[in-house]
Amino acid sequence: MGKKVDPNKPYDDGPFLRYYRAVNESWPEALVYHLGGRGFCAELTSVARAMAYAWHHGLQLVLDSSEFAYRYDRGWDDYFVPFCKDVSEVPPDRVREHFDFHRNRKHFSGLRAFNPKEFRFGAHRFDELQGRLAHFTRLIFCIGDEAEREVDALRSDLGLRRDYVALHIRRGDKVGDEDIFYPVERYFEGLRGIGGLRKRPVFVLSDDYEAVVEVSEFLEKHGRPNPVRTLCRREHRGFSVKKLQAGEGFAGDRAGIESEAAFRRYAWDESVRLIAEISIAADASHFVTTAQSNVGLTIWYLHRDHERCARIG
Repeated sequence: MGKKVDPNKPYDDGPFLRYYRAVNESWPEALVYHLGGRGFCAELTSVARAMAYAWHHGLQLVLDSSEFAYRYDRGWDDYFVPFCKDVSEVPPDRVREHFDFHRNRKHFSGLRAFNPKEFRFGAHRFDELQGRLAHFTRLIFCIGDEAEREVDALRSDLGLRRDYVALHIRRGDKVGDEDIFYPVERYFEGLRGIGGLRKRPVFVLSDDYEAVVEVSEFLEKHGRPNPVRTLCRREHRGFSVKKLQAGEGFAGDRAGIESEAAFRRYAWDESVRLIAEISIAADASHFVTTAQSNVGLTIWYLHRDHERCARIG
């Protein structure tokens, strides 16, 4: 039957990743996932889905980072430890399938519809879709050395200890497009539902600094002395995918980006900040996000206790 993996319990990802690499590179035919210009975590969660799809069908997954909007130098490998080969390392005649969402939306629909009744990873089995996606997300969210140094510095500057709560407050162009606006009260209602606030510090991750202000005002209004911490900058005014695709300041901070090199550095800085936020939130004692957010979903996959996570909406 195979050993069932419980995604709520810690396990050592190292042997899983080594096993994945060895088996993935042994398959003769390949599936190419093309990283593009969507939200950072939309790409990340889709890579995890593509891993599951390719594994189930006995295809070697390879990445094409040539059009990755957040590319600084190498693409995916700028931020994470490589888990598979780049498309340049695989002969074209070995490629059987492509997932290229920004050129063919049908690829996206097909990948999201993939949900076999039985899924095995070596001697282990995953009975539910979310469990297997959590597993693959944990495998690939392995931060590379250079990015990790930046992430560690950002975490150190916050001064947060282990016992804190995290709120992911969604703003930017996704609100009104893929999601609705939730006032900060709804996030605290979600936190109360999992018994998380108490006197713990509150870490706020958002693409809009006004959300941080709203959290502080809510706590003050209700006489709560909880300290508020964030990596969101005062000039952040919400993520815009259109600005990202146009090579502009996509964090809403009106950054003066005058060259491709300047944009790449800007994209690197913003992406590392997001990775740090995800890492911090995944280590929180309790976490609240919206049900439609890929950032929130990534953190939910990485968090080790789903009973202490709430997804509103």
